[in-house]
Amino acid sequence: MRCYFEFENGGRGMLDAGNPMNGPTMTLTGTEGMINIEGEDIVITYSKSGMVRDDYSSFAENKYTKAWSDIVTDLIQWIEGAPEPELGLTNMLKASELNLGIYLSCLRGDKVDLPLIDDGKEWPVEALARIAKSRT
Repeated sequence: MRCYFEFENGGRGMLDAGNPMNGPTMTLTGTEGMINIEGEDIVITYSKSGMVRDDYSSFAENKYTKAWSDIVTDLIQWIEGAPEPELGLTNMLKASELNLGIYLSCLRGDKVDLPLIDDGKEWPVEALARIAKSRT
C-alpha cells in the first residue's frame, strides 16, 4: 500500500507499507527526512542530523505492556489537569482520518481529499462498508 499526502503548510509525505522480501515493513518519507520501520522492533530515522537506529527487540518485558502503561499514565495525568497526551483525541482523529482516506483511495482507485468529514457525502466507515458489501 502506498499513500502520498500533502499538508496545507507545504509539508509532503509518502507512506509505503507492506512486507517486502528484504527491506522495511513500513517507510514514511517526508520533506525533512525518512523513517523506516522493520518488523515491530527496529525504527531507523534519517534526517539532516544523520541516522538514528532504535532497536526495541531486547526489552525484557512485553513490549506492549510498557506502551499501555505509558498511555494509561498519560490519561490519568490529563484528567488531573496536564496537557492533552500525544495519543489524545486531537492527534488520533488526524491519524484515523489519514488511515480511512488511504483505504477509501484504494477501494475507489482514485485520489481522496482530506478532511473526509467535511465533504458532506458519507462517513468514511460507512463508505468502506458499502464498497466492501458491493464486492461480495
